[in-house]
Amino acid sequence: MTAVFSFVAFTANVAAISWRLTRKDRMDSSEAYFLAGRSLTAWVIAGLLICTEI
Repeated sequence: MTAVFSFVAFTANVAAISWRLTRKDRMDSSEAYFLAGRSLTAWVIAGLLICTEI
């Protein structure tokens, strides 16, 4: 039961923090949605692609 509670609490906490930090961002175009408004560098994108394949 503790594991289920921990999972739900952690997931809710991540969702709340994510919503709070991104609620004012305008994601109304595909460029803003997929490229984070061009704020990510090439190294970050390359690292995310490599981690996705692992």
